[in-house]
Formats: sequence, C-alpha cells, structure tokens
Amino acid sequence: MSIAKMLFDTEQEYSLVNKDPLSAQIWFNATYTKGGTSNKYYQSSVGTLQSVFNLTLTQIEMIVLQWLPSSFFPIIVDPVLLANGQAIDSGVETLSDLGWLQWSACKGTANNQTISSTSNSPYYMWKSDAIPEFGCYNTSISPLNVNNSKTLLNGTVGLFRPLDLAVYTAAIFELNNSTKAKRRIVLEFIEDTWGFDNEDQIDAFNLYFKYSSEFFSVPYLQELFNNLETGLFVKKKVNNWLFQFDDPLIGLLLPDDPGIADLQKNMSTVADAKKYPPSLLYTGKDDIDQVAHFINWGGITEIPYPKYAQNVSIEGFNSWGQFDPFMRQKNTEEFFIWDDNYLRSLKFEKVTEFIMEGIKLWRFQLSNSTHLPDPVYYQTIPGFTNMTSFNSGAPVFYSNPHFNGHVPNYYADKVIGCQEYASYRDFVTVDIEPTLGLTFHANETLQANVFLQSKELYDMTIFYQNVTTDIFYPLMWVYETAEFDSTNRDQYFSQVGLMKWLMKASFGFFIFLSCLSFSACFILMFYIIKRTKTSSLPNTEPTLQIQESKLEDNIIFKDIDYDEDYD
Repeated sequence: MSIAKMLFDTEQEYSLVNKDPLSAQIWFNATYTKGGTSNKYYQSSVGTLQSVFNLTLTQIEMIVLQWLPSSFFPIIVDPVLLANGQAIDSGVETLSDLGWLQWSACKGTANNQTISSTSNSPYYMWKSDAIPEFGCYNTSISPLNVNNSKTLLNGTVGLFRPLDLAVYTAAIFELNNSTKAKRRIVLEFIEDTWGFDNEDQIDAFNLYFKYSSEFFSVPYLQELFNNLETGLFVKKKVNNWLFQFDDPLIGLLLPDDPGIADLQKNMSTVADAKKYPPSLLYTGKDDIDQVAHFINWGGITEIPYPKYAQNVSIEGFNSWGQFDPFMRQKNTEEFFIWDDNYLRSLKFEKVTEFIMEGIKLWRFQLSNSTHLPDPVYYQTIPGFTNMTSFNSGAPVFYSNPHFNGHVPNYYADKVIGCQEYASYRDFVTVDIEPTLGLTFHANETLQANVFLQSKELYDMTIFYQNVTTDIFYPLMWVYETAEFDSTNRDQYFSQVGLMKWLMKASFGFFIFLSCLSFSACFILMFYIIKRTKTSSLPNTEPTLQIQESKLEDNIIFKDIDYDEDYD
C-alpha cells in the first residue's frame, strides 16, 4: 500500500482520518512547535509518524508544518469541529471557544467525566478517575454557558489572573467564616463581581481551584521557591536584575508581562539588542535639531487608548545621552526625553549652570509636573505617576524617592522614614555640555509604590485581616548614575577640546583672510577708480617745442615743452 493510501486509510493506526483520539493527538502534537522543533512533544510525535509511515524527516515536516495547518485542518477538520461546538453552545464562534465548553455543560469533553456528590459533604467531590473539569457535576446545578465562562475566567476580574483569584479565594474564606449578615454582603459581592447565579456554582468553582492548587499549583510553587534564581529570597545575579530576565515566579503572577522586574533593556551586544523590536531615530542629517529624536519606538509611534485616556505620541530624545547642540545660541530652557520606564515623554527643565572638571555644563532636572495630576495619564494624586495600565492592573505608582516633590503630607506621613531624609539622589538630573549636546553626568532614580485604596475588597485578605489602606506602600527605590571622570576629561580636552580650538583657529584664520581680502579689494578698487578717471580726460595730441642748447661739453639737451600739463 502506498504511503498516501496509508495516510487516508480509516483503519490504519495514526492515519489522518483514523477516529481513534490517540491518532488525532499524535498529529496535533506533531504540529506543536512552541519553543521550536526541539520540544519533546514535536520530536516524539514526529518520530512515531516516521516509523509508522516510513517517511523522511523532510516529508514529515512538509506535512505537519505546511500542509496540515494551511490546508487540511482549516478546510477539512476545523469546520466540522466548529459546527459541533456551535450545536452544543451558540456562544462558540471560533475554535478557541471550544475550550470553554468544559466549563459549561460537560459536552465535548474527554469521556464526559463527572463529579458525584455525597450527603456528608457540602462540596461536590471529584471521582477518583475523573479529569477535573468544572461543569461536569450534578446536572441539578445550572451550568455556565460559553459567554458566561469567558466573563468569569477571562473577563476584567477573571479568575485566570492570580490577583483576581486571590481576591476570590479571600472572599470565599470570608463567606465561610462570617456572621449571617456579613455572609449575605459577601455573597452579593461575589455574585455581582463574577456573575454567579447561586452558591452551588460558587462552591463548585472553589472546589475546582482547591483541587488545582493541591495537585498542580503547590508542587509548582515549591519547585520555584527551591530555585536559586527565584522564590521569596532571590539570589539572582545583578545582570539578571537589570537586564531582560523573566523571573518564573513573576511570570506566574503576571503572565502578560513576565519581564516586569527588568530595570533596563540589555543592549550590551548586537545579539542582545536584536531581541527587542528596532526603534527608528533621526540622525540629524537634514536638521541638526532633530538629532536622536524618535521616529518610532519599537515599531510604534504612539501609545494607544486605553493604556492612557487618549492616544499619546512617542516623541522626544532617546536616553542615550546626545541632545541638541548649540544650546547656548538657541537659549534652550527645556526639552523632552522619551523614557521606557515611564512610557511617556518626560519634560526636563534647566535649573543651573556650573563647571565640572574645567568644563562648563548646564544642568537639567525632571520637571515636577511629571508627578502632578493629569487626566491623560489617569493621575489624580499629586506626587505619584500612575503605571497601573502597564502592570496588568496592579496599582503600581512611581514617585521621587522618599516622596520628595509634591506628595501631600497626608500620604507621606503614613510611611516612616520617607520625609526624614532627602538628597540630590532623589531627583533625576542630566548635566550637558551645551555646545556639543553631550551628557557629562546623569542621575536617574525612581521609587516604585503600591497603592491600596479604602475598599472593602482589601479587608477580605486572608493573611492580613487588618491591613492599612489608603496608603502608598514603597516597594523599592532605584538609583543609577554615570559621569565623566578625570580620564574622560583628558580625552575630552585632547579630542573635543582640540576640535573646539580648531574651530576657533579656523574662525580666526577666516577673519584674517577676510581682512586681507578686504584690503586687496580696497586697493584694487582705488586703482580701478584712478584708471577710470585718467581714461576720461580729452584725447588731444601735445605739440613739442625743441630748443637746442650748446653747453661747454658740447652736449646737446632738448627741452620739451608741452602745450598741456599732465599729471
């Protein structure tokens, strides 16, 4: 039998049309290339198919990487699956929606495993041989349809997000350990927040997450905590703190942004830099005032709504240290830097002029307006920059270290140790040589805080029953500085200083040539004027009268008399 016939023989094990679930699983895993073709699912499945159908690796790759995903699945398989899913629940619109069926009527799931209830337990117990799928329980409980399942698990407060699940778990704790009056309040809060219809649904979901926690979450967390580079007591290297390090624990808590702890993009090598989307900047070729200004940042030209209250354009200098040259001539008092920590354009204002290492510098400081209320950035409290939109909804706010700036005493006084200390390190400054626009010293610093508002939500926490609210809890403050030292100063004077001297010498030589040229032009002009005057006199022929005189030595002189005198 030819290979082609074997692939489409319904009786052939692992064929494309064999109805055995194992056959479908083998082919699906063969198309699973997340992490590259070196992952174990791909390699195991491809190895099995090669052995059964006597195919070369190239032939297998053509089938599973090209033909199946681009032709066979979307034309033959997917429409049937979609139609079957829509027959079960009209909320199924795409293939990805089929996964939500396991949270609804228990149809379309593996073997329709169910949960049985016992008279001695208020919860619904999983069968020992069942795969835990919510919805596969006593049919007297009203199931959730696909749309309700999406809202519950993946909505604005979806339980698939760890922070929302923690609130839900705390609420369940309160529900089971409260007075009758408070229990009613908590129950209403849970139903209104997550859309449950009754307590049976709440209990079933609680059981599901308890089961998942015991058999999946706890072992995984134990593995993470035992890892030397993560856990509660982190032993990461400095480079892993600073540069693109996806902490596994943070990745678990914030799957949308696992690199949230990165303080700096790692651009130290070409290979590292290529891991990030490229940015485009002006070189200043056509307009020197545009040098080092962003055209786009990581391929985008604006931060879209609703990250901010409106679309915010990406504009300003980059933070690499090159700014406008000839600041003194242009009387520059302020400029803007696009900052990838704040994810906005930051205004810097000139505060002073001074001399460092014999070099005249201008100091610019981050404007206090950065932390003032601004509806565009959802900022309402003076002194705090709202970064919630970029931290998966976590209430993260930036401020100057030690709450320096415009932080109201109402908030600053609640944290011991903040107002008692202040230094120049609490402010972002940059010192620039105004002629060339080069940075000679930079001081970057910020304090990250978490804001807990006065809401009943935070009173339900399991671990801290009386947590203080309406307060900014400082998480950390970071200080980074860079400056020219004596070696850099000598290099500046030997190279840049020499260039300045050459510029001045060139200017002096230009003045000398200008004066010389002016003198030459003046003399030439005088000569031309004189010649012009001479050529304008009457054109007459002079008559000559010659008299001969005989002298003692018999030399004859001829006296010439002109009828007209000439100069």
